[in-house]
Amino acid sequence: MDGAGGRSGRDRLVHQWRLPLGPLLLSVAVAVVLAVLWRRGSHTYRHGSQARRVVFAALALIVPALLVYPLLVAESELHTRRSIVERYAVEALAHRGRC
Repeated sequence: MDGAGGRSGRDRLVHQWRLPLGPLLLSVAVAVVLAVLWRRGSHTYRHGSQARRVVFAALALIVPALLVYPLLVAESELHTRRSIVERYAVEALAHRGRC
């Protein structure tokens, strides 16, 4: 622990680079709305054409992927930054001390 608010460097990094709350809440809200509307849409799905069923199936795969994509990007950025701080920065400081 250091004097900056009682947090270690890693804790400050994790606190600073949290996952974005907006896309997370948006994906949960869309999932809830789609679950509520599914009851109405099931009749349309059952009695719809083959093309309509294919479109619904494609949307069922594409929409969740698009909603989760910002979360995955933020998570990968968090791990990249954490790796740089914990691994490469230590190696750079060690190399600097040897020169």
